[in-house]
Amino acid sequence: MKTPKSEIEIGMEEIINEDEWDNHNLIHCELSGKEDYLLLKWGAIKEWNLHSKKGKQLLKKYFKTLKAGGLMLYDCTPENKKLICEIIDEANLDKIQLDWTGKWVSKEKAKKYVMEYKQ
Repeated sequence: MKTPKSEIEIGMEEIINEDEWDNHNLIHCELSGKEDYLLLKWGAIKEWNLHSKKGKQLLKKYFKTLKAGGLMLYDCTPENKKLICEIIDEANLDKIQLDWTGKWVSKEKAKKYVMEYKQ
């Protein structure tokens, strides 16, 4: 028997397959609102809200790197870490939230967290 897909897996598929991102109905991991936001967990992006065209393109590319099972099975390759750092740089914000501690950190500290994270 096949295991049903989680909401995040369904949401990732919808974004990857969506032809027109701007017309996409927000899924539960993308927050509504006008300000950019990133939440990191396990060295990966857990929640997001990016508005720039480049940011949305980078997110699409990022979702294609995720495996079934979502963040817990995320493959922290150097290429994937670099992609997350590009997303962090593209985000229009000064601080990024870390999920485990709830702390807000600078972009540089967030990128350091991503690059040094080990599974």
